[in-house]
This record gives sequence, structure tokens and C-alpha cells, in this order.
Amino acid sequence: MGVLPGTVSADPITDDDITIDLIINDGNPADLHDENGWLIAGSGVSSVIRVGYTGSIPLDISYVRFVSVEKDIYGDVAGEYATSLPCETVFSASKNRAGNASILVQINYSVDGTEYSYNRKEYQPIDHATPMTMQSIVFESEVSIGEGMDITMVMVDACGNTVNSLYEDATGDGMPETVTFETTRYAGSGLSNVTVSGAQSVRVPVGADGSVNAGFMVGTDAGPKYLIHIVPPEAVDDKWLTITALADAEPYAIRVSVVPDVGTPPSIPADGASKFHLMYTLSDRYGNPSGNQAINFTSKPSGDDFTWRTNSDGQVKFTFGPFDDVATFNISATAVANTSVSINQEIRFASTSPDDMLLTASPQSMPSADVANATGADIYAKVTDECGNGVPDEKVEFSICYVSWDGAHVKDPILDPEYALTDEDGIATVHFTPGAFETNVSDVDYYANASESCTVVARWGAPTKKTGSIDLEWKNYPYLRVETEVDRETVEVGEPVNVTVRLIGDGWKLSSKPIDVMLCADRSGSMNESGKMDKLKVALNAFNENMTDDTNRVGMISFGSNATWDLNFTTDRNEVKSAIDKLHADGWTSMRQGLYLALGENIKHGSAGVLQAVILLSDGDYNYYGDPLARGNKHTTDPEGSPFNIYNKLTEDYYWFDGLSEGDDDSNQNLSYYAATKNIPVYSIALGNKLTKGGNDTLKKLAKYTGGTYYYAPTGDQLVGIYTSIAGELKTAAGVNTKMDLNLSNIELNNVSQPNSKSDPILEYEYVEGASTLIKSWIGSEGSPNIGPERTLNQTDGWDTKRCLNFDSTQIGTIQLGQTWQAVFRLIPMKPGNINIFGEGSSIFFNDGADSLNLPKTYITAEPDLNATGINFGRLRVYDLECAEAGSGAVIDTYLTMDWNLNYSGIDTVTQCLYYQNVDDGFWTKFCMFDVAGPLSDIPDPSYTKKLYVGDFPPGEYKLRVHAMAADAADSVVETPAIVIGMGVRNYIRLE
Repeated sequence: MGVLPGTVSADPITDDDITIDLIINDGNPADLHDENGWLIAGSGVSSVIRVGYTGSIPLDISYVRFVSVEKDIYGDVAGEYATSLPCETVFSASKNRAGNASILVQINYSVDGTEYSYNRKEYQPIDHATPMTMQSIVFESEVSIGEGMDITMVMVDACGNTVNSLYEDATGDGMPETVTFETTRYAGSGLSNVTVSGAQSVRVPVGADGSVNAGFMVGTDAGPKYLIHIVPPEAVDDKWLTITALADAEPYAIRVSVVPDVGTPPSIPADGASKFHLMYTLSDRYGNPSGNQAINFTSKPSGDDFTWRTNSDGQVKFTFGPFDDVATFNISATAVANTSVSINQEIRFASTSPDDMLLTASPQSMPSADVANATGADIYAKVTDECGNGVPDEKVEFSICYVSWDGAHVKDPILDPEYALTDEDGIATVHFTPGAFETNVSDVDYYANASESCTVVARWGAPTKKTGSIDLEWKNYPYLRVETEVDRETVEVGEPVNVTVRLIGDGWKLSSKPIDVMLCADRSGSMNESGKMDKLKVALNAFNENMTDDTNRVGMISFGSNATWDLNFTTDRNEVKSAIDKLHADGWTSMRQGLYLALGENIKHGSAGVLQAVILLSDGDYNYYGDPLARGNKHTTDPEGSPFNIYNKLTEDYYWFDGLSEGDDDSNQNLSYYAATKNIPVYSIALGNKLTKGGNDTLKKLAKYTGGTYYYAPTGDQLVGIYTSIAGELKTAAGVNTKMDLNLSNIELNNVSQPNSKSDPILEYEYVEGASTLIKSWIGSEGSPNIGPERTLNQTDGWDTKRCLNFDSTQIGTIQLGQTWQAVFRLIPMKPGNINIFGEGSSIFFNDGADSLNLPKTYITAEPDLNATGINFGRLRVYDLECAEAGSGAVIDTYLTMDWNLNYSGIDTVTQCLYYQNVDDGFWTKFCMFDVAGPLSDIPDPSYTKKLYVGDFPPGEYKLRVHAMAADAADSVVETPAIVIGMGVRNYIRLE
């Protein structure tokens, strides 16, 4: 307001005299915007601006002018001038922009000839329309454990206007738009707003500035494990956020592990080469690794003082040593961020002079020297230093003491040599030959169950002798002998060692009861099929080779259309082999006649007092001569020239053999009854799938009623194992129903029994198909045909629950004389030192539990794995990460190329993880991970390249990251600025 130029009088009218009304009618009674004088952006509704005069002074109106001050922003008025009052115009918010549209009203008038001008601004408020999209969301995708962060988001309507609370704040009408935030409250996480905290769900209204602000506290578990669901008003899409909790919180606890950890304090040789490997681990109050935290280390008396940061696993690794002089050090470690977190570790560099001796023998129980193929035992004395390491070139003397003599004794035990020098593993070895007993049964001193024992003493050291002793025993009667061995006496921690346990049937009585066995083999025409005859010959020859004693005799009957004597009883193995090799398949199956002749040979020509048996094999049902069990009708008609079908009805007909019956008693015509009365067991074998159920039942009954065993061989491949097993059954048993329990829950480590727990193991078991636990058994020397197939047991369950390896009687069973049962299993030493694998809890039980044996001490020396542990402090740096396409200005719509450099001075392995991030989402997605072996310090600026396919990425801004980690260095991370992908324009790097 004011006087026109040249005038001097005061304004005759004031604001009280002029009324300016903004009138809106949107036609919607439910919407009070119009009543409150507010337009809605984009609604198409206009406001009427009406000007009136209420003063008492007459006015001469020159003109009234309406001006939309920011018409390019909000819109314009329909008519700019009027010439009288009251007057009005229409304002159209045509730009669809929310805010306050400034309308200037100018009134030019005169009073009593003096001209005046009245100016006044009014504001038309324009509210935003319905929220349509999320314009922005700001949050931290990575937050330290137990800490909080803010989430700020802004919504806009379809015209891009910020959704805010200005209308509601100004008018008090209704509630501003709200956004709901939801989470799972995992590990103690929770949401907050101005009224609540730690909630699973909060609702937050928009503010006057358009921001929606919520808080989120991450939980106590590290990793990308926290989800937040943002639910805006209905028209706006919801959004999920993934928050990563970083394990870099303030340290709360510290622990240290030392390798090697042998002795109290842990000790290694002061040899100028050996080093300790120490690993310190920081954790926060919730048990998570405390990464990227500084630890200060000091050592006394060396005076070292240094600070190093933990890696992402909360760990610092370094080595200490070597030293030539004997000394004890104390290393103190303190967390810089929390000095109450501290730990002291004492370590010792010890003398390398010899200090102790361990003594063991394998086996400790053995056959006497008069038993065929008796081998004696090897005795091992291991000389060790203060740390348990073997010391070479030490002289150990051995002697025999305290012999318990038996009346049948004829020869003394012997040690050869009586002293030995330790080898590179510190082991001195001598051989022990047991004593011998009288073998002449006519001698007055002969005793069939002779047994003796002695103590072997080992002496080492000067001028003061150190001694160790071990008890040995030897016998001349059937019993079990146990042998153990390892494939390597010295291994590194973490490397597998194969352990072998052998159970061997030994004893002089093997030759006291000869065997007469008649082979009764099917040579009918069907034996030509599938190579069955050739495989039968191999199996029969294997059986012949197992009849090793000179008193064991073998004969053979074979049958086709007729049975023939192929070989009378003989001890000449070459004659037996020759007869076997001449077998030729042809004709029918006269099983009854063949078995009749085989039994007759045993009865007529068998030796007195020997073990007699028949081994019967057939691949088809009997026909010629009828039923071996004499069921159905008897016939005296000779099958030669008779109709074939007389004897082709299984149980209905049989040929009556003259001489078997006694008067009217035909019981002996049943050949199973005949064999049983003569104490001749029949071992029957059904070969292939041509036998009917009736034919199989016949073979089963022949074995069952005579005390033999029935076997089924699906193909000829099983025959060697079956015949070998029968050879074992015919010999005297050394151990019946044998089982073995290896209890490794407590292990002797450096002469001290310690728990071998799952949480702190000394040894671990490893199952490997075909290798561990591998079981096989044979008769004779190793390499002879196996008794049954090799098989692998998975003993992981028993190991995990009880730290035991158990073998029941179905897995071992009866050990025959001359038989070896062997188990090979794999153990992994987890701690360094001298480890005795078999302690007091490991035993073998046989003869239905009446007898038992302990396993001999079996040692391995586990050395620290120096190559798998961090050496010194490594330095790690990844740098110069670039996107090649962004730098060249190319459009990125298919692939992008990452280039970066890496430097690493440690000798561990560097793991490089590659990530990308959609800036709008904030979440880092790992798309590649690979390892690089250190050290890289000799390579100047080693560079790496990786391509990433982005053809299916939503268009937008992205970041790239490389995160490098190593066990003996702090992590290193490098990121790119934001780059644009898939926009179809030239890409650029945004500077922030």
C-alpha cells in the first residue's frame, strides 16, 4: 500500500477495509480441503479469488490487478484486471505443484482526486496428492553389532510432490500418511520411533519436511541376518531391507591357542629353527568375533612391544622364535579398546638333549618257535627329548628277564641284536624270537597247551641308565594273535595316518588233526555257460592250495550224466591240480550218484581219526539217479538206457543203491542220513539261478542234516571266497565269536592319559569309501584269496557319539587257524606329541567272551603343521579397484570389468570376495570368491580382473567392492564410487 508517486497524504484504506477470499468447491463433501481453502495438486480443481471493499470512504477504482507471482511453478490466474469492487478471478494450479502459490492483488484507486495504490499478497496452499512412489530411502546397510541406525524415507505423489504433513498440521484435519516398519526381532534386534523402542513393528507418520524416520537396533548375531519390511500407503510398493551386523564391536573376551601345545608350559626345542605359532581371538560380549580391533603385545624377557589389528574372524596370528638358547617367555596381549581384556601366555624353548624312552612291541602274544611259520615280535624303544621329539643315534640295550618256564620247554627265547641305535625318528628296533616246546607227542615232556612268558627290559642313557619293560608271551595251542602297525610313525598334525589291526589264528595244533575232503563237482552241460566251469576250476585250485599241511588229503568225484572217480585221496597238490584242470562240462546232473560215490570214498579209504568232509557243488536240479534224500518211489532200473523222465521229478523218484540198506531199513538211501551216521559233513554250494526252490531246498537239507554249511553263489565270481571259507571251517578254530572294541575316548599323549573329546580332540576318525574302515580276511599268506569280499564300514556314528570303533562278531566272527582278519582305518592327529593310539579301553574278546587280549601300545609322533599356520605378521592390501567400462564412458548393459591390485606379505591363503550393490537397496551381494596362495610380496603389484554379467540387472546406480581376508593379516576392503548400469546413456562415476 502507499501513495502514488507525487502524493503526500496517508492511505485512506487499510487491510481491514479489503477482503480477499479464496473460494474452492471440489464437489466432494467428504474432502475438507476445499472448506479449509486448500487445493490438491493435480486434482484439476481451481480456486476463486474474490476481492471486496468494506470501508466507509468512497473510492474511485482505476483498476484491480491479480498477479500469480510464481506462475511458472504453480499456475496462473484466468483474468488479470477488473475495474470495480467487488471483483474476482480464477486461479488454476495447472503446474500440479504442491506448495504455497503467491497471489498479488493490486488496487489502484483515488479519493478526492488523490491517487493511491493498495498491494497485498495472499497464498493459495496446495497439498500433495496421493502417495505413489518412494522417492528415497537412506539407511546403513552395515552396522556394528548391538548398535543402532536411522532409516529415513521420502514419498512423492504422481507429480513428484513430496508427501508431507503440512495440510494436517495447518488445519488439524485428519492424520498425515503413515508408513509401517516391520522386523523379526532376531537376536534382540528391534525398531523404534518417538514413542517406542525394541519393537517388532512401528508406524511412523510423515513429517512437515516429508521425511519418515524410524530407528533400528541390530541384534547380537553377526552377519546379513536382519530383515526390515517397509509398508507404505497402499499405492506405494513395499520394500525389504537387509542389514548386515558387523562383527567389530568392542572386545569383551580374549583367548589364545599355541601350536605346538605340548607340555606345561608349551615347549619346543631351542634348536635355532623351531617356532611357536600363536593365534589370539577377540570376541564381543555376545560371543561374536571382534574384528578390526587393535591388540597390544608385549613379551618378557625379550622386550618386544607391538600392536596389530584383528581380521574379520577377530584373530591375530604370528610366530615367536626361533631361539638357540633355553629360555621361558611370557607374552601379554591386551585389547586397546578395552584394556580389561587381557591374557598372558607362557612358552618355553627347551633343551634338545635326550630325556625319556618309550617301549612297545608288536605282537605281545605270539606262537612258540615250534609252530610252523612262527615269526616272533619286533620290540621298539623310542628315545625322546624334553618335548617328546625322537632323538637319533642313541644306543639302547635290551635283555630278557623273568622267564616263566613250562615243563615242555626245549629252547630259550632270543633277542637279536641285544642293542640298537635309534633311527631318525628316535626308534631303536630289535627282534624277539620266542622259546620252543616239545613237539613229539610220545615224549614225556610233551604238553598240548604249553605257554611261557618273559619280560624284556630296555636300558638307555649315561651315566644314569633309564629303563623300560614290556611283557611277552608265547603258546603252542590255537589262540588269537594281534598285530598293529601304522603306515607312518611321524606325521604332521592334521595329516591322516592309516592304522592296521590284524587278528591272526596261530597254534601248533593245526597239524594234529588231518583232513580228508572229497570234492564233488557238477560238470553237467550247463556248467559251460557264463564261464562257470573255468571259475569253478580257479576256486577248486584255491581250495587245494589252502590244504597246506602234508597230512591233509584231497580227492575228487565229478558228475554229469554219470559220476566218475577223478582222483582218489592224495596229499600231492600237483595231482589234485591236474585232476581239476581236466574237468570238462557235458551231460545231465547225476547229483545222487556223485554224492554216493564221494561218501563211499570217505568211508572206504578215509584215514582213521581224521576230519572227513564232502564239498558238493551244482548249478542245476538233480535228474539222473533221482533224489539224494530218497524221497518218493525207489527204482532199481539202471538209469543207463532208461527213460529220462523216470528220474526227472525231484522228490518223487530215486535210484536204490545196493549195499546201503540193512534188511528192510532203507534209511541210508537218504544220503544226508547216511553221511550224518558216518560223521561226514556235507558242504553244499548252489551256483547260479537255474536251481528251482526244490533243488535249493535239497542242497540246504544235505548241509543242515550233516553238520555242514549251505552256500549260494549268484555267479562264479563268489566261488573262490566260498571254497576258501570252507577250507577255514575245516581247520581248528583259534577264536570263536570274536569281537573287538577300540575305545579311543582317552588317549595317552606324551605319557599322560587325556580325554579325546569331540570339542578338544587328540585324534579324529575319517571314513573313506574303499579305504577306511576297510575289512578283509584270508587264509595263508597275504595276497591269498579273500574269505568273502572286501567291505568298508562307516564308523562315523560310533565315533561321534562315543569316540569308539566297534567290530562285532558278525564283522569278525570265528578266526580259524591260519586265518588273518584285518581292519585298516584312518585317524587324523589333531595335537602334536607322542600319541599311544590304543589305551586300556581297547580290547579283543573271543571264545564267546571267555578270553580276551589287549592291543599293544602303538605310537605315532605328530608334529606341528608349520605350513598351515600363519607365519609372522602378514600385511594385506587391496587397492586401485576400477570399472573399466565406466572409465571409458561405454554404456554398461551386458558385462562390466573389475580391475584391481593386491599385495600380501604373509604365507597363508588370501580369500578375495567380490560384491556388487544396488545403491537403492544398500545390500552387498557376493557373486564371486577365490583364493590366492601367499606370499605375493615378490610380485610387483599383482593385478586381477573379473567380469560381471549385468544384462539382467535393473537399471540404476551400483557400487563394486573387493574384500580380501587372510588368517595372518588384517582385512582390506576397497570400493568404487557409484556407476550407472543399464540406463542407455553414457555412464559416469558419481562423486560424493
